[in-house]
Amino acid sequence: MRWHELLDAFVRVEILIVSLAVCGAALAGGCRDGSGRSGDTLPPPVSTTATTAVSYDVPAVIDAAYAGKVMQALDHLYGEAVRHLAQVRAVDEQFLKYLVATHNPRIFSLAQDLWVRIQAKEFAGLAATPGDPHTRIDRLLRADRECMLIQGDQDLTPLYTADDPTNHHRYVALTPLAADRNPDRLNLTPWTVNFSGEGNGGSLPGDACVPQ
Repeated sequence: MRWHELLDAFVRVEILIVSLAVCGAALAGGCRDGSGRSGDTLPPPVSTTATTAVSYDVPAVIDAAYAGKVMQALDHLYGEAVRHLAQVRAVDEQFLKYLVATHNPRIFSLAQDLWVRIQAKEFAGLAATPGDPHTRIDRLLRADRECMLIQGDQDLTPLYTADDPTNHHRYVALTPLAADRNPDRLNLTPWTVNFSGEGNGGSLPGDACVPQ
């Protein structure tokens, strides 16, 4: 190889080295080759924490799976309310906001009276770290846009230190949630508890689905 050929090869290598160095320094902004086009750049980072929001929109056909999803959300929200109560040790405004967002007026009043009585007893029997209630659905006795009537077992014992038969409800009725009862969007579902429990002798009250 003649000396001028060696010189040409050396120059080409030097140009390549310099180009690679510049490209590496500007990798985030992309590199350009001799044609003026951008070269390969690193792809944007892929988020591993992205989640899909749960939809509680009322389906055309309401089934047990949908009712279960709604009840799980309402049970969790009630658990959050009681955990707040266990922390602040008072039936305060925030606790009542939880109750209003998840219960129609009549059952709200019953729940409020219950927790005021428990407060008067210095929260005796309340778990130090209350869990979420759990509702098992055995049958949907009614399933339309005006009412979901559930027969099964709503177990409230995770809220307390001891099991008690009165902490199990056989029936739960859900009716549409009025927007003015949920101004802070605490309840992400379009439903509210209209009835929870059972009538005399374990029967189902006839007005369980009548908004109270």
